[in-house]
Amino acid sequence: MHSVIIGSGWNIPLFYTEVSTLLKQNVDDFQGVNTRFLQLQTPVELLKSLSSAATVDDIYSPGTFNYFSGENPVDEIRVNFENWLTEAHIENLGQSIAVRAIRIGGKKKGWSSAYLAGVLGGVLSKKSWIIDLDNPEVEIGLAINTNNSQIAWGVKQLSQAPRQGWSKRTPTQRPFFKPVSMDPRHAILMANLVKGEGEIIDPMTGTGGFLVEASFSGISAVGIDVAEEMVAGAKLNIQWAKENGATGKVEVIQGDSTKLSSFLPQKNFTGVVFDPPYGRNSQGTESLSVLFAKILSASREVVDVDSKLACLLPCTPSDPNQVHGRTWDEVEVDFISSGWEVLGKWVLPVHASLGRLLVLSKTKDLE
Repeated sequence: MHSVIIGSGWNIPLFYTEVSTLLKQNVDDFQGVNTRFLQLQTPVELLKSLSSAATVDDIYSPGTFNYFSGENPVDEIRVNFENWLTEAHIENLGQSIAVRAIRIGGKKKGWSSAYLAGVLGGVLSKKSWIIDLDNPEVEIGLAINTNNSQIAWGVKQLSQAPRQGWSKRTPTQRPFFKPVSMDPRHAILMANLVKGEGEIIDPMTGTGGFLVEASFSGISAVGIDVAEEMVAGAKLNIQWAKENGATGKVEVIQGDSTKLSSFLPQKNFTGVVFDPPYGRNSQGTESLSVLFAKILSASREVVDVDSKLACLLPCTPSDPNQVHGRTWDEVEVDFISSGWEVLGKWVLPVHASLGRLLVLSKTKDLE
């Protein structure tokens, strides 16, 4: 059986990377790479694996997608949908049903979401399904991408995107807030990219933004910060998260993150995330390049083999090879010399003059 994952459109390459990481599958196993529709053979625990995905909008399972040509592909869509109902064993057992349609891209003649939803509804009606638009027992999702003439459909599995509710957890909603607090979406994404079987460590936890989101996702994590004020504030935010339903086991410790092995001698962490300070927020610290290299080395000393690290670095949006006054090649040397192998990097725009470079790496043998 095939399923279709609908990406949010926020960052398509990261969408594929996050889904492949959470499902523990190679991107080569997917169909539809570089689009917002990802099709794959349905894995075990699909919904559970993607329950906190930062880049997923919906899941159709069973589901499929096709490309359609012309201004009025109705006949082709109708035939394909009828065939899919049979092939996917979508049987009418007396349940009520509705088609929920979304459109990606601009308006296009013959590609109205409401119109095409009616086409699919007509097929279902002919097969004697009970159409109930208010409270159906089964929902068929229909996603229409007018940008590339692509249409996906399938049995909807999500009533809302996993990121729903994050707006109530933005940094300004927490008891302790600083402008440098990590965005919930970035925190969840980074957690999903690095989490393994053990705990995740955030060696520059600041206000505890990552720990808050880890706890809401049921992830065990430890945060480190050298500043007493940040540690106290992060603890307030963690308590706030627990009072609002967070269940993951998280804690924050005061300490020097450039010397992690001195107070974290056990090497059982399987993931690392951090967002180093920059600009005015880094005043009073070492230069970013020196501090960054030390954090990479210290983190490598306290993780297991086959661990991953994700970090955010300030960059120039129009030229991601310029990373806070250094070239990317210079930055990559810090990873390599510290025992980390870079797997990928992606630009997350902030505004016209600032971007954040999300870098994902994994442990490599130390010489």
